[in-house]
Amino acid sequence: MTDTAAGTPSDRSLTIMLWIVVTGFFMQTLDSTIVNTALPAMARSLGEAPLRMQGVVITYSLTMAMMIPVSGWLPDKLGTHRVFLSAILIFTIGSLLCTTAQSLTALVAFRVVQGAAARCCCRSAGSPCCACFPSSGICRRPPSSRFRG
Repeated sequence: MTDTAAGTPSDRSLTIMLWIVVTGFFMQTLDSTIVNTALPAMARSLGEAPLRMQGVVITYSLTMAMMIPVSGWLPDKLGTHRVFLSAILIFTIGSLLCTTAQSLTALVAFRVVQGAAARCCCRSAGSPCCACFPSSGICRRPPSSRFRG
């Protein structure tokens, strides 16, 4: 799906790539917000008090924060494409595991899996966009003089 004359991706492949990246961002954003709405129902189904469910939200957020350094290092070592697709797969598996959780402890553990994968997905999604659209201006680094005193 590339233009053989210039070696650049076709418009169709760029559109597909953008939809995949947007879907990854959407999955992560939806998951981080929808759980807050569903906490009372989740607490009822697990037989827990709603106030005990705070770990479900906190664990996801903390895992995403703790994965920031790793999510920057992984694409450099394993490749952006491989990390992004693996993160989407692991996130999906984590989501499926969350639906089968029979206890609060299991749900929190599966949210760790989701949070780690979500951070890697979001962190590695920007690089393909910058590679495919280098002239867009959004990926240019600011001049170093901006950061000098």
